[in-house]
Amino acid sequence: MISRCEPALRLPRAWTERGADRSSGFTLIELLAVLAILGLALALISGYKPPWSRGLGLEATAAELAAGLRLARSEAIVGNRPIISTSI
Repeated sequence: MISRCEPALRLPRAWTERGADRSSGFTLIELLAVLAILGLALALISGYKPPWSRGLGLEATAAELAAGLRLARSEAIVGNRPIISTSI
């Protein structure tokens, strides 16, 4: 109950004007634009593969092949016989 001594609660003038509700918040187009940009950035980041990873894989394969050849050569020398390596 409102008594005569207390002034009535008044809303700020900006809230009662017609255009005030449009000035606050985001529009649907703005939200969609931001989501599209974030989605594009996420797609670029998740699809990014550093250029050095391909080279490291090739070097690792070459090192594994060289190690297999050295092992086969060592076994051939120790056993004094030809060795057929299945890992090569």
